[in-house]
Amino acid sequence: MKIDVKFSSSELAEKLRSGEYDVPDDCTVDGLIDTASHETGFKISDELKDNLVFLYNNRHAAWDTPLSGGGKLRVLHKVLGG
Repeated sequence: MKIDVKFSSSELAEKLRSGEYDVPDDCTVDGLIDTASHETGFKISDELKDNLVFLYNNRHAAWDTPLSGGGKLRVLHKVLGG
């Protein structure tokens, strides 16, 4: 299935390709990020993983959120402050 991804986190946008990815039907957010990382050889640190936020089809998503064909995933960096 095909999923459209946009990496809006500056830490990832420079290292991973935004665009369409072809992933297995049972893919989760984690699997898609792993596919994107594997493509470029960039390893995402645990610290960076802890600071990522996902929107899947304009709704909050988690690492284990299942994806479906034609979906859109946006990867953001947490914004802290008050």
